Amino acid sequence: MAVDQEYTTQHLLAAAVNRLLLSIGELPIENEDEIEDILEARLAKQVLIDTKMQVLAYGFNFNKELDVPFIPDLNGNIPIPANVLSLHNADGITIKDWMLYDVENKTRIFTDPVLCDVIWNTDFNNLQYAVRNYITVKAARIFQSKMIGDKVMYTIDEKDEQDAILLLRQYEGFSESLNMLSFSDISVLGN
Repeated sequence: MAVDQEYTTQHLLAAAVNRLLLSIGELPIENEDEIEDILEARLAKQVLIDTKMQVLAYGFNFNKELDVPFIPDLNGNIPIPANVLSLHNADGITIKDWMLYDVENKTRIFTDPVLCDVIWNTDFNNLQYAVRNYITVKAARIFQSKMIGDKVMYTIDEKDEQDAILLLRQYEGFSESLNMLSFSDISVLGN
């Protein structure tokens, strides 16, 4: 069976924004082009993007990469790409002003590549279903809470979020073991 590629790549963000809009009783949008024209849709998209970055910052098998080489430019600087959510180096290298910085030597100048563990931000439309679903459900709960604050709907949304986190845990378990110490409680990703 053929999959409709246009739907799977172009309408995922709009569908997620619609879920947030429906959580506050607003009419859905037809496509992503309408988001900028409707205040509630713009707010929904912003909550969705903020929630996506918050969730992805935990680092999953699909957006975490170990020993990524960062290569100095002609000036010896190593600028950090905008899609880096987190970067770690065991040798005291950190980020300062969006460039790698050697804390011990107090310099931004490097002569050799630096290996870092990275957590990448990923475009919403490129995320697999379990991840998109969890982000959308969590964002809908946050959006509904901020926009109308209905405690009954909030409780229903919390249950949906618990179901979504279970699906995400199952997805993550398929690809590789997750650090269960940081992912064992629903509240870790649920707030």
